[in-house]
Amino acid sequence: MKLISFDVEEWFHILNKNGNHTRKLMDLYPSKLENEIPKILDTLEMQKVKCTFFCVGSVAKKFPRIIKRIQKDGHQIGSHSYYHEPVSCQTQSEFAADLRLSIDCLEQITGEKVHCYRAPGFSVSTLTPWFFETLIENGIDTDSSIVFSSNLKYGGFKKEAINEPFLIDVNGAFIKEYPIPTKRFFHKKFIYSGGGYFRFFPYQFVKKWTIGKNYVMAYFHYRDFYINQPILPGTSAIDKFYIYYGITSAFSKFKNYLEDFAFTNISDFDKKINWNNQRTINFQAFL
Repeated sequence: MKLISFDVEEWFHILNKNGNHTRKLMDLYPSKLENEIPKILDTLEMQKVKCTFFCVGSVAKKFPRIIKRIQKDGHQIGSHSYYHEPVSCQTQSEFAADLRLSIDCLEQITGEKVHCYRAPGFSVSTLTPWFFETLIENGIDTDSSIVFSSNLKYGGFKKEAINEPFLIDVNGAFIKEYPIPTKRFFHKKFIYSGGGYFRFFPYQFVKKWTIGKNYVMAYFHYRDFYINQPILPGTSAIDKFYIYYGITSAFSKFKNYLEDFAFTNISDFDKKINWNNQRTINFQAFL
């Protein structure tokens, strides 16, 4: 059970200490999205892989042709917020407004219902007890925001990891959850199947951990492969390492990953899974 996803956001949508002000960056830095996303789509097409693309609404509004290309290629489109700001830095009403903006924007471009959501930076935690309820109220039935780790800046749950899809019971309504799997490494839990961790670990490690897992949700961004990208002013030394390390070799690792494993998107996998056999967790368990 290997799933693959991309977060369609800008290279400068990095959740550092100023992560709740990312909307201001859209007019400050040039986009490379129209150069980089087609390369990714061409590679996926070559490997005959269908992917779930979680798209930032403000980016989709600026580059609707890219969203339409993603749709035309047969990939699934979900929401990744409108402004790419951490959910845990918002009130419930702010989050609901941002979510509705993103859904409306994507549905206007694609003409299709948006069912899936992923929070920027997996920024769901005990600080967002209204998160699942708000998703359901806005027609979202599938989420991929949960990480069972305390290493994240804006989210994560200090719970026993559930490394498989499960249902979240929200007052009798249900969300299908596709968590980001973690691996314990030197007494800490790390995400290994995407982002900075995928770039950091040698490919042999990623491949070994993927072979040994019954469930994997791989996730990437175009900035993971964008060589020579500028360094944002004010980025700390630690963040520089996490954000920029391993970029030069990341795309070749990504292509190896596609060749070594059979990936699918959430939509196609959902047609095959028997949710009656999956675990159901009451959302209160996350609080």
